[in-house]
Amino acid sequence: MSGDRSEPLRPRDPRRLGDYELIGRLGEGGMGTVYLARDKSGVQVAVKMIRADLAHDEEFRGRFRSEVARARQVPPFCTAEVVDADPDAEHPYLVVEYVEGPTLQQVVDEKGPLTGHGHGASHNPANGHRAQDIPLKFLLGILSDLKRAHLLRSQRGAEGGYWLARPAGEIALADVIRAIDGPLANVHDTSLATLAYPGPAEQLREVWMAVRTSLRSVLEVVTLADLANGELPARVQALAQEYEADVRTYQA
Repeated sequence: MSGDRSEPLRPRDPRRLGDYELIGRLGEGGMGTVYLARDKSGVQVAVKMIRADLAHDEEFRGRFRSEVARARQVPPFCTAEVVDADPDAEHPYLVVEYVEGPTLQQVVDEKGPLTGHGHGASHNPANGHRAQDIPLKFLLGILSDLKRAHLLRSQRGAEGGYWLARPAGEIALADVIRAIDGPLANVHDTSLATLAYPGPAEQLREVWMAVRTSLRSVLEVVTLADLANGELPARVQALAQEYEADVRTYQA
């Protein structure tokens, strides 16, 4: 990200807040200043630091703690996701994801008033968790993992949702597993006798059959596009057939 919307830090601005390196100013309001910053891994975030005179007001600190708690409860597809916060620091601050893009005024000037029509390729988890019978909190946790791995992007508001950060054909199952569960060596086995997946994920049963034969060679080549299209690579299909031929292993 370029951070073109930020202004240079001023002489009295801090250079660090907690684990975050401040690299520019994004704005200033009645409560404090919002900075563009980098975390330890180099990812850009927005840091809101409370004004010094308010930081010494215990009643205000209490309200700020409440603000942080409420912000953490808002689903990340509705607003910038809360990354970190320290309401008890000498300079209290709130860290949220940095969403690079034009200002609201620039969008309205260019495209006119916003409508209620969303992006055709984006998906709102508030609907998705019901369709897949997945607890919303659990689904949001997975989406956050995928965002941190740069496999998903998101947009806030009524037109918001999640979409793939790059074409489905370029995202291997290995990428998804690493983002959620860590190294491929952590993948746990399970009995396949009654294993089944609904909808577009139906092909995953054959994927796990092949995994028992060759873990890495399968997960590195099967992409999200393969699952969506219902067409697995020939080598994966062959491994799945090889597994099915071994009845004793299949029933294990």
